[in-house]
Amino acid sequence: MKRELAWRGAFVVAFVVASYFLLVPGDRVPSVGSGIPQVDKVEHVASFAVLGFLATRAYPRNPAWGVWLALSLYGAATEWAQRSIPGRDADVLDWAADTVGALTAFGRARRLPTPPS
Repeated sequence: MKRELAWRGAFVVAFVVASYFLLVPGDRVPSVGSGIPQVDKVEHVASFAVLGFLATRAYPRNPAWGVWLALSLYGAATEWAQRSIPGRDADVLDWAADTVGALTAFGRARRLPTPPS
């Protein structure tokens, strides 16, 4: 149970940080490789892979596909919200990258043993 709470804490922190970067105005968003075309897709995949990994560990009794679906829908919601945030725009390819990132965690979670509670 303590391990599960630690995973949940890590997930909440990662979720809050990711939410900040997904929902702040465009002039406040740092990009690792801003000069590289489409590097933001890599950032989306990596962020959602981390969220997916942490979520599957934090909520081991939930089916991994449910975690994947929730994260995919969250990615879609953040893209929708970006339509009204200055300097941001909704991009279906960003949502696809979010979904792929979460899917990598889903595939990985199927191979990991469920942590003891």
